[in-house]
Amino acid sequence: MSLETTFMVVLFILVGFPLSVFIHEFGHAVGVLLTTKKDVHIFVGPRTPENEETIRIGRCHVHFQWSTGGSCAVVMSEDEWSKQTTLLFFLLGPIFSFVAACFFLFMANFVDSDSFLSVLFFWTGYLNVIMFIIAVIPIKYPAMTSQLNGAHSDGYEVIRLIFSKS
Repeated sequence: MSLETTFMVVLFILVGFPLSVFIHEFGHAVGVLLTTKKDVHIFVGPRTPENEETIRIGRCHVHFQWSTGGSCAVVMSEDEWSKQTTLLFFLLGPIFSFVAACFFLFMANFVDSDSFLSVLFFWTGYLNVIMFIIAVIPIKYPAMTSQLNGAHSDGYEVIRLIFSKS
């Protein structure tokens, strides 16, 4: 593997993964920010006390430790989660991933196709496509997915919410 290829792979892992996680989790946060007055915490990395707040923009608190996973946390009681807030929360994560995929894949074709930036845009776009698909398919994540063990996908939660009686 050439030095340039190695550099591209390392940069993709160091930048593309956490950026894609942040975009997806920010989508979840937007749903809450638009429909409530609550603060949201976006975690890129584990949701642990060691992952301290890195930056705060208004009601959005971002906690960053390099990782390929993340979450969006909101401190609200169950009765504070309206159907609208919950629906937007679960829809906007995948939608933001899809929009990011379109943007990065467009940019990959817009810049010189032989450039380093084109490759970085392409793989980051492709990663966002994968994140969108994984999030939108209605499933219960298997045990092998560590952080997601037993959780339901965003798509699962949207379908559950649409067909719920309340």
